[in-house]
Amino acid sequence: MEPIKLTGWSDFPNALEEIKTKQAARVNENKGRALDAPLFRGLGNSEWNLETTLERSPDVAAGAAYTLLDYYDKISRTQPVIESLLGTSRPDLPELPDFKKTVQAIGRSMRDIKQGIDSNLYSYLIYLRHQGFPSPFLDW
Repeated sequence: MEPIKLTGWSDFPNALEEIKTKQAARVNENKGRALDAPLFRGLGNSEWNLETTLERSPDVAAGAAYTLLDYYDKISRTQPVIESLLGTSRPDLPELPDFKKTVQAIGRSMRDIKQGIDSNLYSYLIYLRHQGFPSPFLDW
């Protein structure tokens, strides 16, 4: 991976255009085959590991391993507390058994899971991350 160092947000648009130009040239070189999108990270030190807040959480640091279903179980159990503390309500989220059936039905690849999960759930996961809840999302 080729790091590109920027001095501030004002450099970002030009760097992004340069990346898009290089990406288009690579697609042409690969006879139109799709390529993975570029990765971006916004950490202060390129030596730091890419870790989600979930990976940095005390549970995981103590050796716990989370599957998607484990994580959903955790957010399902905390949902009433979060809703009462923040004055929100999310009745549109699936119950854990329904979510488990969905995950089992759609396959194991992340692409399948992303396509099979309801946008209301994504919205809630993003909301939780914004509120500081440990998340499998990687901020950049």
